[in-house]
Amino acid sequence: MPEHYVPDAALFAHKAFRSERGCRTVGTNPLYTAACLIGLAADDSREARHFLAEIVDRSKAALVRVSMTSEEPALLGATAWALALLEDPRASDVVERISRLNPRRATSMGAGLALAGLSHASVRLPRMRGTARSVARQWAATLQARFVSRAGLFAGAVPGNLRAGPAHRFVTSFASQVYPVVGMTEHVLATSTAPPDSIFRAANTVSQAQGPLGQWWWMYSTRTGHVLEGYPVYVVHQDAMAVMALAGLARLGDRSNLGALESGLQWLNGDNELQGPLVFDDPPWFHRAIQRRRSDADAYGGMSRANHVRVVLSSAVGSAPRATGKRGRGFEVLTEDRPYHLGWVLLAAHLVRAMQSQGPAAARPPHAGSAE
Repeated sequence: MPEHYVPDAALFAHKAFRSERGCRTVGTNPLYTAACLIGLAADDSREARHFLAEIVDRSKAALVRVSMTSEEPALLGATAWALALLEDPRASDVVERISRLNPRRATSMGAGLALAGLSHASVRLPRMRGTARSVARQWAATLQARFVSRAGLFAGAVPGNLRAGPAHRFVTSFASQVYPVVGMTEHVLATSTAPPDSIFRAANTVSQAQGPLGQWWWMYSTRTGHVLEGYPVYVVHQDAMAVMALAGLARLGDRSNLGALESGLQWLNGDNELQGPLVFDDPPWFHRAIQRRRSDADAYGGMSRANHVRVVLSSAVGSAPRATGKRGRGFEVLTEDRPYHLGWVLLAAHLVRAMQSQGPAAARPPHAGSAE
């Protein structure tokens, strides 16, 4: 993680590349910085505590400075989450800024992170509990309204939202399931309220669609719930984000999909399309994804323009999903890394330890509020 940090900016990089000369970073990213601080704050290892102590004051100041001019729910939510974990009273300023936003204009990823940040702020900073919970209820209601029962998935945004565009009204993603599940789980735990059935159903939908090698597929249809496009398969989905969602649900008593996590980890270690490891110990490195050849890592969904158009057309006309074979040609490794991955890995490991400390839990009973 220190190699991904940019000291002059007091922020983590936007992306990083490994070469024979070491790690080369590109740009900075406040959202990724907030994710790294969350992971470091959740981890109790000596290494994490030492590194956090070195960077925390300047990084918090940099995050607050950026957040006070931002209207991005994902950044504000992750910043509130990080500051709350670090018991920094400036979280109240970030919560106040979130309260001025319209939840309906947020992506589901942004809304999920905003809700998680508000929930942690309400727990860690008692003097702002009332305000944070009041605002959180609006964001939770917005996410619940995004759930599309026929597909068993959360939509990525309100149809017609300017951020997503009307062409994507039937397209959603794995990330658009994970972050709502994480945010709504944290809200339930913070308020001791009954969990909505939507978060369990979304987890079931993506778990049942998991690929033959344990892949967590990428793009889904909100008309049918089917996979529209499996690739890129992101490493962060396999070892961190899926864990964040499913280990979180285990805290609510639902362990029904935990077996899928093991398959996802096996994919990382070489049981994948290219039959090679994607995570390394010496030197430590996480590749970003296995993608289709000629993909564009910085374009929409990390796809090529042609594949993006195909996904949109398939979602509109309801055609069959693109085949997602076990192995074969046509794939390549995306060797860059994004620092938020490191933060989410630390958080995921913390959630697994917390889940294990609870011991075995009974299967979740049918919920009276089921959307079935």
